[in-house]
Amino acid sequence: NQPQMEEIRRQLLEKAVLMCEAMLSQESQQPEVRRRTADASLRLGRIRSLLGQDERADQSAQNAVQILTELVSDNLHEPRYRKLLVEAYLSQGDFLARRGQYSRAAETCRVAITKCEPRTTGEEKQLGLTRAQANHKLGLLLRTLGRYGEAEACLRSAIGLCEAAPSDSPETLRQLAASSA
Repeated sequence: NQPQMEEIRRQLLEKAVLMCEAMLSQESQQPEVRRRTADASLRLGRIRSLLGQDERADQSAQNAVQILTELVSDNLHEPRYRKLLVEAYLSQGDFLARRGQYSRAAETCRVAITKCEPRTTGEEKQLGLTRAQANHKLGLLLRTLGRYGEAEACLRSAIGLCEAAPSDSPETLRQLAASSA
């Protein structure tokens, strides 16, 4: 029965909200605890989005961005934190787009792209597909806004970054699939 399943789903999601909120109460200066806290905030945002709480979902993404911005600032030579920061910006862009705020979502994607510019050759390999994903999302948003020339440039950039990525990595395949979703 569909209505019963929706109620069960809502109850499960509300329990998940409580679990994520409990994780957010942890305070620590240890990078791994801060990363887990940011992850919990992003999960909370996704759950709130599923519950139709779009503004609260956006607030959760903003919280994750703030935590990860500080984490990146404190750990400049750790590209995985920048990658997570970019993913937080992209999630925030998704929440904004779901509310029809396409211009704000596009600006959020632009910020994400600037945050994942590689600083070294090693970072290029680690951040290339993340940059592709950000360019892909921005291209789709620009297309929605009717800015077709800019959209095409972003989508071409995403394709080029995907083609340049090492294809033998399982991470490569997972990220390619995620950027197409």
